[in-house]
Amino acid sequence: MIILPITSRGLRNPNDCLVNLHDFCQTLKDTTWRDIEVPSDQKYCFVIYLAVDAEDTFLQQENKAHQVILDFGILPSQIQEIVNFDHPKGHVCALWHDCA
Repeated sequence: MIILPITSRGLRNPNDCLVNLHDFCQTLKDTTWRDIEVPSDQKYCFVIYLAVDAEDTFLQQENKAHQVILDFGILPSQIQEIVNFDHPKGHVCALWHDCA
């Protein structure tokens, strides 16, 4: 289980959060491919709990964060999106707390 809060609020350039998410997904793919794709007796999978602030209009448009994750070949069944939070701009720690 991966708890992944993301926000574009409070940033000078909202696209920065998508660049960071892209980098995270690349690292995740690079470090887990053997455990997920290589045939063996034990197979692992992960689920990403994507926490997006309800008032983050940039990320809500076209489900941008969700699409970045899908573009890496991560299956839709491996993504659970949570969009029910209402915190002040940039309070990612509050998103973490609510997810936990």
